Amino acid sequence: MGGNLLKEMGSQPIPAELAKSIGKEVVTFAQQLLDKMQPGSRVRMLQSYRTKALYGDVDLMITESFFENFTPQTFATELGKAMEIPFEAVEPRMNAPVFSIPYPVEDHCAQIDFIKVKDKSFDFASNYLDWNGVCSFIHTLSKDLGPFLFEESGLMIEVMDGDQKVGKIVVSDDFDKCLSFLGYDANRYGEGFESAEDLYSFVTSSPYFYRSLYTERRQNSKKKRKMLRPFYINFLTWLSVQDVQHDRAGDGTDWVSHAFDQFPMAKQRFDEFMDDYQNQLKRKDEFKKRFNGELVSEMTGLKGNDLGLFIESFKQEIDTKNFEDFVLSLSTEAFQKMLKRHHYVWKGRL
Repeated sequence: MGGNLLKEMGSQPIPAELAKSIGKEVVTFAQQLLDKMQPGSRVRMLQSYRTKALYGDVDLMITESFFENFTPQTFATELGKAMEIPFEAVEPRMNAPVFSIPYPVEDHCAQIDFIKVKDKSFDFASNYLDWNGVCSFIHTLSKDLGPFLFEESGLMIEVMDGDQKVGKIVVSDDFDKCLSFLGYDANRYGEGFESAEDLYSFVTSSPYFYRSLYTERRQNSKKKRKMLRPFYINFLTWLSVQDVQHDRAGDGTDWVSHAFDQFPMAKQRFDEFMDDYQNQLKRKDEFKKRFNGELVSEMTGLKGNDLGLFIESFKQEIDTKNFEDFVLSLSTEAFQKMLKRHHYVWKGRL
């Protein structure tokens, strides 16, 4: 997170050994608390490159489902009681996937960040979020190969309908296989990293890496924020003096077909998704044929504001959670009879 959220509360960077000690202590108490309040929940500290001297914050990950039943403040309060420290949870924004607590250190505090992670993705996310967010660099590379998203729950294919995003398909949730598909040595990643330079070298080790993918100015606001982070700036500085000559990945490879060859279940999931999506489109088309403003106007003679009021009244009269399902459950004749009957009643109310 960078350690900036709690600056007004006196948060300061702390030495690595102290950060690791605090992280270990908090994880121990937090896991005991989770076991008591919601068994099966998990928490762990993220790993950073081993020669990192100062920690702007201490990053922990925690299972998301715990917060379906308890608020971050409840968790912080109970954790504080167990550790005999009055903790306060600070959330950067409502429904954010992270919250922070200040851990007192002499005359200031250390920022402890809890990153909420989906339960089923916890193991994959453990690998993804370790090592100072280096996988976000690999995420950038994955998007350049095709409609791929390498993220904390797996390698995905983003399904598009024209310019509209309509869903995501899991290619694989095997972390090592995902890295290998993207051109990286999974065994090397598993060894961990001594320095930031080791991490940077790993990013450039894929044959699909090329310099301008990271050095060209990014227009997306999220990418702009990312480029302002010290770790990213230092990467660009390091890259500027490296002899990295890989070519752009656009070599004519059909990467989606390649992914389906490597991960046959992904092809099955994709086909099932597309069948379901096409059925949804057919249902929407059928619904629009049976119920639309022009048709209702022809049947009732209503126009403008009266037409809108009548349609709203009709939907309220039906009082169903899914109006589309209700319309499609009836024959065209039965539905139109119901609509005409409601119009007759509605006119009598005016």
